[in-house]
Amino acid sequence: MKYIKLFLPILFLSGNCAYANTDAKDSFDKINNCIKNNDPNNCSQLVTADSSELYNRFMSYGLIKCLPKDAKFVSQENIGNDIMIRAGVVDNGKARTMRLIFSQEEGQWKLDTPQSLKLAMGKNWQQQIELVEQLYLLMKQQFGSQLDCKTIRGLVNVKKQ
Repeated sequence: MKYIKLFLPILFLSGNCAYANTDAKDSFDKINNCIKNNDPNNCSQLVTADSSELYNRFMSYGLIKCLPKDAKFVSQENIGNDIMIRAGVVDNGKARTMRLIFSQEEGQWKLDTPQSLKLAMGKNWQQQIELVEQLYLLMKQQFGSQLDCKTIRGLVNVKKQ
């Protein structure tokens, strides 16, 4: 299963705007709007503290242009103290589902990047992310501005282990 539609949104959704007392779907909708508006700097309060370091690294690469603009809320499910939101996206003409974990932090629901990646990619998600990042940086050095979203999506199409 391809995870570009999960991986990239998770890595880039952040910025500088505060939202009080939202539910998980509201937070998902606000994150989705940041992507649609190509404005990730408007949502930093919607990702968990554990997501910040990973987000900051990938945000610095300017990859928001490669995120899906068509994520649609499908459902949500309580998982312990967290909520898993299922969202539908279209990837190269194929319908896909991404599962995003939202956790309560500072009185609001926030996207939990590490937990979402673990759910999507399995226990070795950190090694997979590091490998993708290294490949991206090498390709960026080699191809510069010629490195397009299609190529980047190819890097991120990984399977759960």
